[in-house]
Amino acid sequence: ANAAASARQERQIQHRAEALKEVTTRITHLLHEGYGGPTPYRILRDTKYPKHVIKDDQLLLEALSSCAVMVRGNFVLKSALMVDLSDDVKEARDLILFLLQRDGIVLRERLAFALSLTDDLKKSSDGEKEEEQSGGSGNDESVKVTHDIVESLLHQVARKDVNSWVSKVDDNHAPFDFLLSNITGDDDDGNIAVDFSKIIDFHNAYWERKGEMMQEFIHKYDFSYGNGDDAYDDDEMEEVEGV
Repeated sequence: ANAAASARQERQIQHRAEALKEVTTRITHLLHEGYGGPTPYRILRDTKYPKHVIKDDQLLLEALSSCAVMVRGNFVLKSALMVDLSDDVKEARDLILFLLQRDGIVLRERLAFALSLTDDLKKSSDGEKEEEQSGGSGNDESVKVTHDIVESLLHQVARKDVNSWVSKVDDNHAPFDFLLSNITGDDDDGNIAVDFSKIIDFHNAYWERKGEMMQEFIHKYDFSYGNGDDAYDDDEMEEVEGV
């Protein structure tokens, strides 16, 4: 009897591991198709999955934790999985996501200053900028961050507001409220109970770690006005805002 129970448990573990891999692959593909933009959990949950994982929130959220991050209550593909971006561009994307998560907005001119893009603004129109941008494709490490690349990154995850950029999808302050009945006990479909507050805490901790890793960029972003030689003067700020 013990041997049979042990074998059954091993099959369940293997079955779950295979399901987790399949769901993670599907979610990664789905989010990548949307250029890594924010997607509500409700939509991800309603996506077609094999019958054995359709309503398994524990499995789905475990998959999301490995391939996506939560920004303002919606899920965004991790920059590390954007295989067509160079490391520098991934870092710029992470900074944009961090600012959206922390502030709800991104100020374009401050972002340019934080990423040290001011030199590009002063280049002549003799093709220097185009030459610099054509330094590679895909995940070629020669591809550096430029104003056009930053603009593209912003469009993927955000939209222009009056004086800033905001998330492309409205903030979702209660992303799991429609599933509150699953927090305690198993539901009628046998779905495993999920403590959604722990999921939110997990992603908040992720952004705390990211903030520590990007301290230099964040400091420049936060103190880009009126702070000595590194700050924009009025003429430079007008030039940045015109980009």
